Amino acid sequence: MYRINQIHENTWIIGEDIRKDFTDSMALVAGSKRAALIDTGCGIGDLKEVVSGLTKLPVTVLTTHVHLDHVGGHPLFDTDGQESEIYASPLEMREWKESGMEAASLKQRMDFLRAAVEGDEERYQKFAKSIVREGYFAYRPLTDGMTLDLGGVSLTACMVPGHTKESFVFVDMERGDAFAGDSINPTPWIFPESGTSVEEYGRAVERFRRKFPEVRHLYSGHCMEDIGVGIIEDTLRCVKEILAGAKDPLVKYFRGEALEHRTGGVAMLYRKKGA
Repeated sequence: MYRINQIHENTWIIGEDIRKDFTDSMALVAGSKRAALIDTGCGIGDLKEVVSGLTKLPVTVLTTHVHLDHVGGHPLFDTDGQESEIYASPLEMREWKESGMEAASLKQRMDFLRAAVEGDEERYQKFAKSIVREGYFAYRPLTDGMTLDLGGVSLTACMVPGHTKESFVFVDMERGDAFAGDSINPTPWIFPESGTSVEEYGRAVERFRRKFPEVRHLYSGHCMEDIGVGIIEDTLRCVKEILAGAKDPLVKYFRGEALEHRTGGVAMLYRKKGA
């Protein structure tokens, strides 16, 4: 159920394949003392076993955002305060619990997978047998600017609100790697009811660009390879064109309808604030 792409001696992209053309991707970065696992996908298999096959170090889980296809495997790494630890946005965790998503995690993930496999019943049943059934996990508060020292390797957290209210990107400044989840990617979804306005998102991406000029490689939450830092400039241009009054078509996607704007390598789905 998983693919591995080793991008450095101590860094791997792990792909959880939902279907042939749709993957949840996670990053594993190891230092000399600890390893950091960025996101855990839908939890459709034993991710912990996969991680232990790559490193024997204790694992810290870092959460780009609290969506079911990024936190599904988190309970595997919840060890009641022992060696493992999980960091996530306190705001998003509070809203996740208050909305009932935590309690309904298994059903929500299975509903998501049912839609995602597009009629492949054999694959769906395979997921149903192996998926992580627990939804609860303890967490520590993740904050903007927090740096995690893994031993010779450090990751810095940068909040980039947009896709969600407190999405995070994690940056290995020495290597110039940024692990962005759904914050910066070729198909950003920017909906004010669950995240921010397009204008606020643009400000967050611009702040990230200015704060981390050393970033040379960008890994999103649904790609196995470097998507290229040019996506950052394309995103900012996309935002600028929308705010200038672009006349964009209304398109259908699996959760409903949204406007779509295409610029360079970016196709942004968005809704206007108050719409």
